[in-house]
Amino acid sequence: MMANFKREIQALRASKVAKDCELQACKVEDETCKAKVEAYKARVEILEAKFKGCMAGVANGEVVQVSTAPKGNALRPPAFHKARSTMEIDNFL
Repeated sequence: MMANFKREIQALRASKVAKDCELQACKVEDETCKAKVEAYKARVEILEAKFKGCMAGVANGEVVQVSTAPKGNALRPPAFHKARSTMEIDNFL
């Protein structure tokens, strides 16, 4: 009977160690998430300021230039030096 108690105590201790490790991992993940949230908040503040500037410019009748990300190059058909059939163009598109 005493051996059963010792096994139960060892199992509880092992369980506690596992729970402590899991808790520590959750705390690390929580800190990482908090850092990401703060970074997103800063980005939102920047975007809101740009938006307010654009809206003020539009309200004053000014032309507002907004920088956009460069667009990727679309697929282009290979260069050719002869007439193409409609089917070739449809297949490309």
